[in-house]
Amino acid sequence: MNSLSRTAIRSVAWVAAGMIIIVVFHFGGSIAHVVGQFSPLTGAFIGGSLTLFSAAIPMSKREGTEPWTGFERLSWLLIGLGVIMWGIGETFWRYYISIGQTPFPSLADIGYFSFPLLAFTALLLLPSPNVKSKRFILLMDSLISMGSIFAIAWYLLLGSLAQAPGEANLAKFLGIYYPVSDIALLSCVVFL
Repeated sequence: MNSLSRTAIRSVAWVAAGMIIIVVFHFGGSIAHVVGQFSPLTGAFIGGSLTLFSAAIPMSKREGTEPWTGFERLSWLLIGLGVIMWGIGETFWRYYISIGQTPFPSLADIGYFSFPLLAFTALLLLPSPNVKSKRFILLMDSLISMGSIFAIAWYLLLGSLAQAPGEANLAKFLGIYYPVSDIALLSCVVFL
């Protein structure tokens, strides 16, 4: 492992140890509570950055690492980018909350919208020992399960949301996109 990777891993380990001490022993009082509210955001940026750096920085031959196969590097780059985009969306949303606004749609939706697209694409591109036709079957299984759950969700919730008068088309689209993309990601992970 090169020194940059070791330094990054040590830094993350120290941050994780500090967070565990704060959570377990309740150190810090109200300051720890405020910092703890931003831990998902911090985790998204740290995790996404580590994923991007790990996939983008070429490893030397003498380290004994296995080479990237097929689209594996691209898959991990997309996952890291998706997590960072989610973190950017979360940053905008927390800013809106801090000033007492909750607009929908907003700039936060750019980051939130990007994550499922990038993650779903990355999951489909990840190499597997299976035959290439299995990827097509995975895609079809995901679409079928997504369609089934979407039909139930449309009847129970999404249909009335889509037909609500007075809402902008983008708000309607995003209101339907988020649960559908969650279903697609979940079904892809289950069938993968």
